[in-house]
Amino acid sequence: MTTIYFDPDESHRFTSIEAEPSPGLEALTGADFLISDLPIEPVENIQWHLDNRSIPVNLKVGYDALNNSDQRHKFAARVQRLGFKVAFLLGVGNYRNKDGYLQVSGYRSNDKVSYAAFQQMKLNEVARGVTWDSIETLEDLPAWIKAAAKMMELPSKNVVFSKPQYPLHEWYDDKGSDPWQSMEEVSPESVQHILACGLPGFGPKRANSVVDYLTRNSYPVCLYTALAVLCQIDEKGKRVHKIPSIGAEYWKRARDWLFRCQTVDGKEDDNKVVGSLNLCLHSTEDQQEFWRGAKSALNQFHGFFQAELAHGRQGKEAYNLAMDNTRRFTDEFYRARQLPRDEIPF
Repeated sequence: MTTIYFDPDESHRFTSIEAEPSPGLEALTGADFLISDLPIEPVENIQWHLDNRSIPVNLKVGYDALNNSDQRHKFAARVQRLGFKVAFLLGVGNYRNKDGYLQVSGYRSNDKVSYAAFQQMKLNEVARGVTWDSIETLEDLPAWIKAAAKMMELPSKNVVFSKPQYPLHEWYDDKGSDPWQSMEEVSPESVQHILACGLPGFGPKRANSVVDYLTRNSYPVCLYTALAVLCQIDEKGKRVHKIPSIGAEYWKRARDWLFRCQTVDGKEDDNKVVGSLNLCLHSTEDQQEFWRGAKSALNQFHGFFQAELAHGRQGKEAYNLAMDNTRRFTDEFYRARQLPRDEIPF
């Protein structure tokens, strides 16, 4: 539950807002009021409020936002000294540029103030750790406080996915972002990125759910295990791993998509939906030749291995000799077709 604490000097502004007076608040923090989710008095318990995302706010009405520089500087200094991560300088009025000068509707200033100076003031406050915002009238203050309080409800981490085809970021958390959240950009080579950007309709939420599932169950976090837990079925054809955010309908679609074979020209082979993962071929001549070579090499390895067993070799020795013969076989295969051996992903 959100609690508003205000310095008693500002009590006239909180007659219609449910709030608690906090003597010494301005002297300690420089703030006119504090937004918090803690029901404890802040002046004597300031560290608790720092640790729980409380928000100090300095309220400036009309031209005081620019003219009262001494209070602004004290506010920024105390925010920095105490270690608040978020603080607001909140102006009251409609601030606009009229012929190069600042005009605040409904308020008068004895001196003309350039709009450029107003813009510079806002940027200077940001550099000092204070964010500028404004409301048109004090009647808008309750709604602004409610919106600011939602910042304290956000999760502590926001994960960023950068899709290869877009230079922009896609936020993992749809609630937005705030300065308290640690920002983590996902590597294009990570399991999350490959799942989110590679599987149709998968997205960041499901990708993170799969990785969390692997971690919780002590599986290695790699693409193979991610696809395995997504698709593994038992002897009755039911899925083995119930992963949060992945319902039965999407699981079935993902499994059909992952396990459906294609012909060498890229079309679906309706007669082949297999129970283990397969690399799909595309319609280039080299890849078609490679597929034939790979199948032939596997068949040749099996023949070499059986031959070594027939000659009395056992276990690891038979395997190593068969592998050596298979490598020589594949090297001859690539040379016969004038394919560079180091360019073939085999």
